[in-house]
Amino acid sequence: MTKKKFNFEFIDESAKASAAKNDKITYEYLGDEKLSLQVIDGATYLFANKAGMLTLAKTLLKLGLSDYKEGFHVHLHKDFYADTEEILCIGVGESK
Repeated sequence: MTKKKFNFEFIDESAKASAAKNDKITYEYLGDEKLSLQVIDGATYLFANKAGMLTLAKTLLKLGLSDYKEGFHVHLHKDFYADTEEILCIGVGESK
């Protein structure tokens, strides 16, 4: 078994932390990330390559560790390209 460590530093872009008027979030990508969503036999599958998984993980960490207001959400597009179809929306809030 191999132990691995994940270090990730980021700037909290929530309005409360940054003294900005609105919450915002940015993510960096290299351009080779793959991310797609498929429904197979009624179950939803999220497929991603390693780079896509890391970008998604960093985005989730930013949402979880920052001070975003309830209702803040991120629209993710296929392969993280804004000009492709939206495949997933992740929101901050209590589960419904």
